[in-house]
Amino acid sequence: MSDLYLNTFGGVRVLLDQQDITAQLPSKAVGLLVYLAAHHTPKSREHLAELFWPDRRTEQAYSSLRTALGKMRSVIGDTLQASQKEIGVSAALDLDRFADGIEDAATRADALHLYQGDFMAGFFAGDARQFEHWQLREAENWHERFVLASLQHIQNLKADGQFEKAILCARHALNHAPLREDLHRALIQLYHVSGERAAALRQYNTCRSLLWEELGVEPDAVTQALMQQVEHLPAISSLSPTSRNKLPARITSFVGGAESLRKIEALLADTQLLTITATGGMGKTRHALEIAHRLSKKSDCGVGFIDLTKISQAKDVPSLIMATIGLPENPHQDVMTQIQHYLQDEDFLLILDNFEHVTAAASLVSDLIASAPRLRVLVTSREPLKLYGEQLFHLAPLSPTESTQLFRERVRAIAPDFQRTEAVDKQIESICRHLEGLPLAIELAAMRYRTMSLTEILHGLTSQLELLTSDLRDVPARQRALFHTIEWSYKLLTPEQATLFRRLAVFRGGWTRQALQHISSHAATLHDLVDKNLVKRSLSGVQRYMMLESIREYALYQLRQHDEEADAQAAHAGWILGFAEAIADDIRTERQPQAMAATRDERDNIRAALDYLADRGDQLTTYARIISALSWYWNMEQFNEMPFEHANRAIARVDALPPALAAHLLTAGGHSAHGLGRYALADEWHGEALRIFESIGDKHHAVYVKAFSSPRAGSETVIRDILLDLREYARKRDDDFLLCLIDLNLGHTLHFLRDYRRGQMVLQEGLTICEKQNFIALLSFFCINLSNLYTVEGHITEAFALLERAYTIGQATDSSFTQAISLIEMGEILLNTERWDMGGYLDRAEQPLHELNSSELYARFYNLRCMVAFASHDRAALRTHYRQYLRHVSPENVHNVHSVMFVLMRFALLHVEDGDLSAAARILGTLDRYTAQKAAGLYPHIVESWRAQIIDAINSASTADDLHAIMRESADDDITTALNCACR
Repeated sequence: MSDLYLNTFGGVRVLLDQQDITAQLPSKAVGLLVYLAAHHTPKSREHLAELFWPDRRTEQAYSSLRTALGKMRSVIGDTLQASQKEIGVSAALDLDRFADGIEDAATRADALHLYQGDFMAGFFAGDARQFEHWQLREAENWHERFVLASLQHIQNLKADGQFEKAILCARHALNHAPLREDLHRALIQLYHVSGERAAALRQYNTCRSLLWEELGVEPDAVTQALMQQVEHLPAISSLSPTSRNKLPARITSFVGGAESLRKIEALLADTQLLTITATGGMGKTRHALEIAHRLSKKSDCGVGFIDLTKISQAKDVPSLIMATIGLPENPHQDVMTQIQHYLQDEDFLLILDNFEHVTAAASLVSDLIASAPRLRVLVTSREPLKLYGEQLFHLAPLSPTESTQLFRERVRAIAPDFQRTEAVDKQIESICRHLEGLPLAIELAAMRYRTMSLTEILHGLTSQLELLTSDLRDVPARQRALFHTIEWSYKLLTPEQATLFRRLAVFRGGWTRQALQHISSHAATLHDLVDKNLVKRSLSGVQRYMMLESIREYALYQLRQHDEEADAQAAHAGWILGFAEAIADDIRTERQPQAMAATRDERDNIRAALDYLADRGDQLTTYARIISALSWYWNMEQFNEMPFEHANRAIARVDALPPALAAHLLTAGGHSAHGLGRYALADEWHGEALRIFESIGDKHHAVYVKAFSSPRAGSETVIRDILLDLREYARKRDDDFLLCLIDLNLGHTLHFLRDYRRGQMVLQEGLTICEKQNFIALLSFFCINLSNLYTVEGHITEAFALLERAYTIGQATDSSFTQAISLIEMGEILLNTERWDMGGYLDRAEQPLHELNSSELYARFYNLRCMVAFASHDRAALRTHYRQYLRHVSPENVHNVHSVMFVLMRFALLHVEDGDLSAAARILGTLDRYTAQKAAGLYPHIVESWRAQIIDAINSASTADDLHAIMRESADDDITTALNCACR
């Protein structure tokens, strides 16, 4: 067998028989190797597929795993150990050598030199989020072990009088952990006992500068006391941090910037003028400083860092450059000429930091470049210089992983005893998600940990500008609060740009250029706000623009200060009205996919407009028209709670509306009430809408109301006859959208009548129309309903294929409902065929369910979770999932009837297994009556088989007569009571 060795400190290298083969393996294959080797035991294929390909369907994830394993086997041969169920690897790790070596004083020095950087530093496995979490936890763990082992080794060397070796060890440790005060103290003490008083003082100043520049804190009391002992210094608080170098102190804890730095360095190699541009607080200065320090160490290139915040006028830029790089003044020569003369033959990197307020000096930069061919200029600015040959680098926000890592590091510096738990990680993820990857905002939020809990910080983020402030000294005023950072940019705007900036605050979730025309007469200046990084634009698809929430909050503050909010909100609502009514027309045509997509993009704007209009009695007509126009979109998305809330508020004032608009509003309200299972209210509102439409002679809209409300019209036979009549009307009117709505309900009704063949024909007809007319949202409903008919006839393969198609449509259209319902239906098919391997489908359903927040679907989801727990005899999981099921189930909702049957019958069977036949009999009596009322006494096949087992057990008992009496008595029990008592 070949020898496989993995180096993981400071990066990842895979060595096979001492040959580096890392480049021959895909990144996820490398991650797999490290993960397996670090655990020292094989892992299941299911676990690895979910870990590395979490966003893919189960089959796709397994396929990706097989592909990765095939590539790995072709490269590393028999060191890969794969069975049908598990994967392992035979490999040696530097981690193991390190862990073993630090335990023995004789081998500790060699072990510590194995540590060349963080575990898997710079490694990225794509979309494998859980793997990334594991990787970061491991990196922190190994980093801490390295520091503690270094301190132990330093102490041992010091005790043996080996001061030089101890100093080297401390320097090595500080190179990888520069913010650890305990390491700085150890080195200061070593210098002191070695008689190097000046070196001890320098080390203290280095420590102090690092802590101040990076964290905004002074050394702790222990470190200060140490220096007073060493040097008998006066009180440290009277001193101010200073930098002894031409470059400001290096920002050493550089989280999440590795890829950006690599790109910036590559661009600087090919261009003379590079501008790093981003909004305030994104870390432009941090990147520029890191580049400066790296370059100064790698080559003889000169580096000058010019902090332009020290001046306020463009004319002062040359003098500041000259003073900063230390040129002697010549009173007989122009300053700019002196700089050009000095730089003309120099290999020099000139960094101009914070250029946005002196853009009038851009021509000076152009002149410098023209006169110095070896000069490179790196600019940081909130807007481009707009010079010929300028290369722009747009600095992106931190990724979610980078954001949480930065937050944790800053918190740990404030609270060294900070401990990670799963709950803490979730809170930090929520905080960072609110802060949108803005480094300054993350650091300011982390500083709040000194006086606030994570929960308090998270709640405080409802007002970011108020929360994100700092009381740190020597921090530039514009960085002491997020408010001042944004205000710096706002004050540089022209009056027209500022007016547009303020009015953009009324948009939520972004906007298009077309929308902007309705909000401001200064729409033409939008590109200026984009250039100044106050507005972002999408890079693909329909061109949309947005603000970071912190910037939008500041714009709203200024909008209110200028007393313009009411006018801007009214204009925004007017735009939404026009948008909604255009969508209402398009959604019934072949433009349905585009209409649905556009409406999804504007969901936040729609919500904001409706919230504004809800309390405006003088704009009831606009309010009602928007609700009415969006009704079909909401219905096809199964988005009911918010529409119902607004429809209910508007219907309370329906008498003030014209009859036609009142009828449309009542129709919309009936749709959302039906979707929430509030059938009595849906009947009331639909009935009144129908009465009004008929009274004003609007037969067409009356038919739409009848088609939608038909499932509540009576028995299945009555419903069928009504729908057949409406079907003929739709055909005569050549209204394909109406015909499809009717076919959906007719197919469902024929299913209940057990007329399966005819139901399939009707649904197939509707599916064909949807394909022809491009009714993409309705198409998914037909796939789901048709799959149900195939299922009852035992055509499971065909049913699954239709649900897979529906799920694919849901992914393509970003429909949370379609994705969730398709996956749940797949789970229910497996349940009805007594297969319990539905975990993968349920896992994939969690995210769309979270986005949808539908109690009806959650009830069905947790019913399936309960069934899996029953099958695996996991009673702890059963109790957990059943509590969630009870939170969401509504026994009166027709869509929950089957889940009630399943879960109660399964509990009754569990009571039989436990020997409690009385509890089983009580459940069965209540459930039989419920099923007779809700499903004509018809149980699904598997539930019927469970019932037969229970009846057999009851009949076989010596107390059979008593048990049957309990069944009869419990028939009058409330089904909700039975549900609440089932798990006791």
